[in-house]
Amino acid sequence: MIDLDGVELVNPAFRNLEGRNLRDMTDTQGKHLVRDMIEVARTQGSGWVDYMWPRPGDSISTMKSAYVSRAKLVDTPVLVACGVYLAEAPVEAWPAPRMTASELMALVRDGAEKLEEQGERAYAEFREQGSTWFRDTTYLFVMTMDGNMVFHAAEPAREAHHDASPMCSAGRSPR
Repeated sequence: MIDLDGVELVNPAFRNLEGRNLRDMTDTQGKHLVRDMIEVARTQGSGWVDYMWPRPGDSISTMKSAYVSRAKLVDTPVLVACGVYLAEAPVEAWPAPRMTASELMALVRDGAEKLEEQGERAYAEFREQGSTWFRDTTYLFVMTMDGNMVFHAAEPAREAHHDASPMCSAGRSPR
């Protein structure tokens, strides 16, 4: 999660970037990836941004594609992003039924809306296997803005309860 000035608010994989203004950061190809993400969020509301980035623990960059979406945190506009390293993207078909990228994005948006409306009461419905929110290997998780996991449908043991502002996202269980 990044504010629209370019300050990294949450990055569980690269916590050293949190709190830093990354607006002028470039990837190994010279691309201003944060500027591009902000531009997509401001002009389109959501979309994909491709760039070079190292995997956690690596120093060598590889191609990554992130989906970014504009959101509001209280009254502050921010962008939420989730990326995939393209070398690790599945090339074989997933077992049916498989959600499309747009269906997954809608699931996250709808889950965030439900969370804003119902608060923690939404967790019970999010945890129901076979529901809209948790089916096959797709589920919702909720983290506070400081990176603490407050809800995880697939792995409740990962939850730590805090009174901070949450963000909603979706994940896939490893195969």
